[in-house]
Amino acid sequence: MKSLKAIIIDDEEAARVTLSKLLEWNAPEVNIVGLCSNVDDAIHCIHKHQPDLIFLDIEMPVKNGFDLLQEIGTINFEVVFVTAYDQFAVEAFKRHALAYLLKPVDEDELKIVIDRAKKHITSPLNEETLSKLFESLQIQQPTFNKIAIPTIEGLELIKVDQIVRCSSDGNYTYIHLSVADPILVSKTLKQIEEQLQQYNQFVRVHHSHLVNLFFVKRYQKGKGGSLVMEDNSIVPVSRSRKDQLLSQF
Repeated sequence: MKSLKAIIIDDEEAARVTLSKLLEWNAPEVNIVGLCSNVDDAIHCIHKHQPDLIFLDIEMPVKNGFDLLQEIGTINFEVVFVTAYDQFAVEAFKRHALAYLLKPVDEDELKIVIDRAKKHITSPLNEETLSKLFESLQIQQPTFNKIAIPTIEGLELIKVDQIVRCSSDGNYTYIHLSVADPILVSKTLKQIEEQLQQYNQFVRVHHSHLVNLFFVKRYQKGKGGSLVMEDNSIVPVSRSRKDQLLSQF
């Protein structure tokens, strides 16, 4: 069995370690020759090891995965994008026939991608294909998907796709997260709404509530009705905002 040299490029250490373990368990023919946390180190590692394939995170600080591919020059290796982009952006990958893995990485999907790499059936990644993919993803969502929240110590950057909902408490707002306890910030709900206005999944459903539609589990009928969220919280919907909300589904 031919060994495949691979490099994993991701700014998060946990993601690099997890993927390397999944490859060790599910694809012993893949020999990981480098783990890189940024684009500059990755370019040096690619030139040094001449890998057969790379696992490339898209969203990284300073320079992202697309920057790497634009700077590397000749691409003579298979590229597997590893991404946390939502289900809408997946269609962009499918249209351009590129290998991709969604985070968290599924073992069965990983095996399929490795089989493709071994058989060399993925489409060559040329400049035109890369450009079309990048344009598609730009349309789907902004490349920087965090908002800055002021704290006593400075600014805390919160991933937009982890925000379940926001609720008003006077001149303060609770930001309810899928991965942690709610955060109380000294901003009004209107100010938070303005920060999130470029993300179409956030809808103001009540004067005191803003929700992320990706986390809505069920709509319950009523005068305005209410929403049951994935965390089982119940959010009231005002009568004046009901029609606008339902038009989103």
